[in-house]
Amino acid sequence: MRRAERWSPGFLYAASLVLAAVATYAVLPIVAWDKDLWYHLNGGRWIWEHRALPTEAFFSFLSPPRRWLDYSWLFEVVVYAVYRACGYAGLLLMRAGLLAGTLGAIWALLCGRAARRPSLGRCVLFSLYLLLLLPRFALVRPHLFSYFLLAIALLILERRRRWIPLLPLLAALWGNLHGIYYPILLLTAGAYALEHFLRRAAGTRRQRELAFTAAAMAAVLLTPLGAGLLDIPFTPLDYARFHVGELAPFRPASLFALHADAWSPSPETGFNLLFFAAIGTALTGVARRRLRPAHAALAIGGGLLLTKGVRFSYECALLALPLLARSRLHLGARLRQAMPDSLRTAIVAGLAAMPFCALWTATRPRPRYPLSMRQLPQGIAAFLVREGPGGSVLSDPDMGGYLEWALGPSYKIAADMRTPHLFSDADAHLVQRAFLDSKALDEMLNRYHPDFIAAPLARPEFKSLIARWPRYVPVFFDDEAVLYVDSVRHRPLTRRWTLPVDPFDLPRHSEGAAAALPGRGLPPYLARMIGVAPRTFSTQVYAAQFCWTRKDFRGELDWARRVAREYPEEAEGWLLEGHALRHLGNLPAALGALRKSLRRAGPAKAPVVKREMAAVYAAQGRVEAARALLREADPSFPPDSRPE
Repeated sequence: MRRAERWSPGFLYAASLVLAAVATYAVLPIVAWDKDLWYHLNGGRWIWEHRALPTEAFFSFLSPPRRWLDYSWLFEVVVYAVYRACGYAGLLLMRAGLLAGTLGAIWALLCGRAARRPSLGRCVLFSLYLLLLLPRFALVRPHLFSYFLLAIALLILERRRRWIPLLPLLAALWGNLHGIYYPILLLTAGAYALEHFLRRAAGTRRQRELAFTAAAMAAVLLTPLGAGLLDIPFTPLDYARFHVGELAPFRPASLFALHADAWSPSPETGFNLLFFAAIGTALTGVARRRLRPAHAALAIGGGLLLTKGVRFSYECALLALPLLARSRLHLGARLRQAMPDSLRTAIVAGLAAMPFCALWTATRPRPRYPLSMRQLPQGIAAFLVREGPGGSVLSDPDMGGYLEWALGPSYKIAADMRTPHLFSDADAHLVQRAFLDSKALDEMLNRYHPDFIAAPLARPEFKSLIARWPRYVPVFFDDEAVLYVDSVRHRPLTRRWTLPVDPFDLPRHSEGAAAALPGRGLPPYLARMIGVAPRTFSTQVYAAQFCWTRKDFRGELDWARRVAREYPEEAEGWLLEGHALRHLGNLPAALGALRKSLRRAGPAKAPVVKREMAAVYAAQGRVEAARALLREADPSFPPDSRPE
């Protein structure tokens, strides 16, 4: 191959983009956007230890035991084996490897023989696919394997026909890794099988390909579930749509929305552009009588998948890959004809930079490697493991995945988010309503008498609901929940642990929180809580704020740095560090910490940070800069007032 072909700009661009994406996702920490990873780890641990597949929800105290058809059992074994060998860092490497394989297959499918000398249009399509998939690869879940295997299957059927004997093996793997997706496998193989039949009728012989494609469709049943897998994807999702965001109905009007995130199109915009590009390619193919039946079937099937929920926009886009790969995109030639070289160069450079901007944004601010404990009930779990005697824990299903993993077999929870494929709509509704409605709570407590209740801090109304059950008293809290214990059944535990404050009444994550802390009683208890769960965000913040109110700025600085080290993506630790450094006289360092805090602060926290920065500027004698910041923080600030 000639050097000009081997190192063409388009190929170098795509290669550098893939390398940047893979390197980013190899070190981008796992965050608790949802808790699904942990119930998969728990399932994998159970399978590993029992050398069998679970047939019921072994971690749940609901009775009778809920029947379980574990359609992603192989994924659970894989992630548990990786975690057992390499911890969370191994899961990050697995995620990066799947991303690399998926992007590589997409590139090979889009460009075909021109993979080393792609056109500008192919590079733009590839960039849109990368932008679309990046958020989904932040979550370590079975869909990562589904996207990878779907891209590989399409590549084989479209470009690598000599690899077709591998198709049944890939189908069997897919059916065991993420069996609920078997209709997509049937759609993919069936579309090409249909085309083989049509070509055979026209005189083209492809019996070998047809045989292996049919074998791949049959391989969907090569799972321990057998025919039991067949009706799982068609379980009604009516109730799940209300509390699972990715199952929300797809709104056709959203196809016309264009948004940008940090100098690059948003993933939704990327999907919209791909969607209309596929429609344009299909219409052109129909007009020229060149639209392949397989491509039409895949595109129609992808469109029908959108009716199942917004999460299927990714599968829809991937199923449109063969259609887009056959499109004739002369973007570079049209740019040359329509505008001067300098403007064309600027546009191409801007398009090329967008995916890199998206990757940069995904890492800023970066949580602690390899796992951010934010939004996980890790303090509650640590307390129960260390202090609790075992038993049943009533918790919100959203926390259930992590709790069942962290607590182990000594405890049983009510339910996790696997609804309706494991827990029924009635189960999910009852458990969730127990934290909002007195009748649902009474029903749960009268029926199951749980030993513990982990009430979400986001449900402050629960305090009045549980008041009707005085036997349940609060003993611990963390960033996500307050833990109540049955004081009649576990009296020794309540004697050792009693909350001197009401966590629901504590102002959370604000500079005024320490004012709510009593002068006596809490610090020793706070130290005990931190001793049990040293990584809890809120208790460390309260400790720093307690030092603040007592003018112990050295102590505040120590706690602030601990918070910033454990949760570098949060504004609070840097704010407390800046405040402490200001009072200790280190103004340049205080300003640096506060700038980091401001970059991480949301709309509610930013005015607090700006007022603290204004105090630093005032201490430095930069009065005008201080006034400007105070006016930004509070537009009613008098322009001639002297900042303090």
